[in-house]
Amino acid sequence: MKIDISRLRKEIDLFSFDDPSLFLKELYALAKDTSKTFTIKDFSEALGFGSNNTMAQVHSGHRKITDKSVGKITESLGMNRSESKYFDSIAKLKYSQDQSEKEKLLSLVLELRSRHNFPKEKHKELDFFNSWHHAVVFEILDQNEAKTLDEIRSKFAIPISAQELQKSLDFLSGLGFVSLESNEPPKYRKTKEDFSTTNAVPGLAIVRFHQEMMNLAKESLVETPPNQRDISAVTISVDQKTVERIKDDIALFRKYLMFLASTCEDKEQVMQLNIQLFPLSK
Repeated sequence: MKIDISRLRKEIDLFSFDDPSLFLKELYALAKDTSKTFTIKDFSEALGFGSNNTMAQVHSGHRKITDKSVGKITESLGMNRSESKYFDSIAKLKYSQDQSEKEKLLSLVLELRSRHNFPKEKHKELDFFNSWHHAVVFEILDQNEAKTLDEIRSKFAIPISAQELQKSLDFLSGLGFVSLESNEPPKYRKTKEDFSTTNAVPGLAIVRFHQEMMNLAKESLVETPPNQRDISAVTISVDQKTVERIKDDIALFRKYLMFLASTCEDKEQVMQLNIQLFPLSK
């Protein structure tokens, strides 16, 4: 029985895998269930490697999935551009030894996965989290008083180019968060005091945003005077019940900060607060 491997693979959600080898193992198991006579050599041939032991070596972990192999696999399985990019990214992420590259690849993987799981008409909401600029620009702007590009740029504590700022303003205008009030010179005003994205936005979509903000926090240790920042940490031993209590309290604290900000009449400065809670032991 001949198996159409490119059709069969559509029964598996590629975007639920973060290891290309596990995806291929799942696909082979499905093919094997479809036809008991289907062998690992048949699988290698179906993926464009000929009748050899390539897939057997991948399965056993003795062979990496190279860039050349990725090309053969994605073409043989009839993957579209987004699927091919995702498969290529998780393959590179698995074998990369460079921490900086791994962070970039992880962000890309999570973004592609989020877009796959999120309605296309809502993709702009995901784009909001692709750059820390957007949130800062939104907070700098005011509903009552329009500001020029230079006035907005002068409020940034971290340097931003005029081009980057204009892109952010155009993006926020497209979302309906900002409006152009005049043309000579161009002045911008935000159209709403606050906003929230739909509950359907996957948490993975904001991973890149958090990564950028944590990097900015590290830079602030050197760039920002101590009297303008507060960065501290505590290491504690607790049980799972207390962990859940801490998470609830953090959520309440965030809501309290939003309340404080809403009561502030003279909003002189945009501040960023990062709260990280994560395990250091198993």
